Amino acid sequence: MRRSIYLLLGVLILPLLSGCEEKPEPTPPDSRRLSFNETSVRVAWDGEDFTVGVNANFEYKIACSAAWLSVKSDADASAPVFTAERNDLDGERSATIRFTDKTDRYYFKEVTVTQGGNPAIPISLSIVDKDATPETKALLANLWTIADQGWMFGHHDDLWYGRYWYDEPGGSDTKAVCGDYPAVFSVDFGEIIDDRYATSSANAIRRRVILEARERGEVILACAHLDNPKTGKDAWDNSSADVAKEILKEGTATRTKYLSWLD
Repeated sequence: MRRSIYLLLGVLILPLLSGCEEKPEPTPPDSRRLSFNETSVRVAWDGEDFTVGVNANFEYKIACSAAWLSVKSDADASAPVFTAERNDLDGERSATIRFTDKTDRYYFKEVTVTQGGNPAIPISLSIVDKDATPETKALLANLWTIADQGWMFGHHDDLWYGRYWYDEPGGSDTKAVCGDYPAVFSVDFGEIIDDRYATSSANAIRRRVILEARERGEVILACAHLDNPKTGKDAWDNSSADVAKEILKEGTATRTKYLSWLD
């Protein structure tokens, strides 16, 4: 008897429950409208402001995909203004402007912006010394060629002596620290120009290190710490304030000695 009552209640209740279920309303077709006067914009390499014509029937937000592109003003929703910065690259670049429904992040459309590359400025090389040797011209041309690849590190007397060594073929403090020889090497010619030239004992070393640097393709510089032509002391002697004045004055012994050294 009890089982029959349960069955009867179940038959009566189930139809009631099924009638209480909420039926989903049919989804209306999407009535949003978003279009552009043009979906691809090209701007000048030197930067400019531009507009994008927008036709939309809902509120949208704007996002640019690159730092060089930004929204200048979106007060007029039908024609927001954008700014493209100057392109300092030699090639063109592209970015997108995304228009997204403020209430639905999954609904968006994009406009592509392409900016032209910065035209290379033609530069012609000229050497002040019209009698420059072919070797000098080649050096300048090579320096110009590799300028875009990086910078060159140099060290004076690097191949001659170092922290704990002197006159050792292949020696270099730069190589010991960095693993490679310096790209620029300078050596002093002072003692083979002034009155020391007759007694200099370092010419063999000077020749060796220059040839080593040349073999490796290093840029070789020559400096000259000349002795003081007035006092006969070294280049760091500043006991007289008239040295430069006497070098420039015709007929002085200082000038005569200095010019003989240059010769």
